[in-house]
Amino acid sequence: MPTKHRIQIPAELRTALDVMKEQHAHIPYNDFVDGLCKEMPTVAEELHHATTGMSGEAGELLDITKKLWIYEKPITQDVVEHMIEELGDLRWYYQAALNELGLTDEDIQAFNKRKLLKRYPGGVYTNQAAQARADKKPAADRKFFGKPDDVQ
Repeated sequence: MPTKHRIQIPAELRTALDVMKEQHAHIPYNDFVDGLCKEMPTVAEELHHATTGMSGEAGELLDITKKLWIYEKPITQDVVEHMIEELGDLRWYYQAALNELGLTDEDIQAFNKRKLLKRYPGGVYTNQAAQARADKKPAADRKFFGKPDDVQ
């Protein structure tokens, strides 16, 4: 659960989500996605399916937020539920990519935290650090898997 959020999920929706999580807790999500993925002839095709799926779902989320921003549509429970649906679809494709690469969400989180701690020492955002992008050294100097102690 995020530590800060601006939209309060209505209690009945939160309850429904909790019930859904409990009902399906016995099915590991990676196995669930693996069972539903269409088998493609090559790994490249499997990854392309996953990444184009993520792109399409991100586009659907973008359309929802565009309507909130440009048309000043109110953030109703229907909007929140629509976003949950599209986030779920995006998450499904993301999991398909993780499965294909033999990675876990925890692997990606750890790598991303390490990268962002290089960019934002101490884990605090600043515009200066965002612009300097300390994690984006020239390609010749960049190491993806350096020593764990090279991050503040």
